[in-house]
Amino acid sequence: MFAISAKVTNGLNADGSEILFDSVKNSKDYWVDADYWFGPDGGVTFMAYHGTKDQIQNQGDPDQFTYRPNIRRYGVFGNYLFFDKLDVSGRVSAKRRRLVGRARHPLTHFLSNGYRAEVDYYIQTGFACSLARFDRLNQSISPGPAVHTQAWSVGSEKALTDLGNVVLRATYGYERDQDPVLGTVTTDKAFQYRCAVDVVKEREI
Repeated sequence: MFAISAKVTNGLNADGSEILFDSVKNSKDYWVDADYWFGPDGGVTFMAYHGTKDQIQNQGDPDQFTYRPNIRRYGVFGNYLFFDKLDVSGRVSAKRRRLVGRARHPLTHFLSNGYRAEVDYYIQTGFACSLARFDRLNQSISPGPAVHTQAWSVGSEKALTDLGNVVLRATYGYERDQDPVLGTVTTDKAFQYRCAVDVVKEREI
């Protein structure tokens, strides 16, 4: 099955408020979404966005000014379920935005490209394992060097009741973050476990 949709929406004012229909300002956002489903086992989605938004830069400073950046985002997402047990999913996304640091300074661009891959295995109803998940984000502000952030994790989830309202989750992950402006790097390793409880009420009619 294949489906495609597109829409045009009002953008935002420089202060973040919505542009209403009676505004004399015209700043539109354009969206396109295309989906292809192989069937109940998986599919692929493509999304694209192009928008503009007046930006107040250096707010409160003597050199405060407003400019209109162009923002473009693209993404491809997909997954496939093998043998009703092994779920493989992935994502690729890209973002480009025009930046101005100071008035009358040359334009720069913020570029961001992200990738994600995940493999999950469903052992039985109510019991699943995340065999691996890997995320990577490449970023750069021209003309500076490119930096990257990445993370990986493994984990599992088990429902402790037939209703599935009591779930035990455990994950272990590693994360590396790098600031695209300063270039500083921080790392973190974490083991997390928790029991989530949802209250479910049943009533016979």
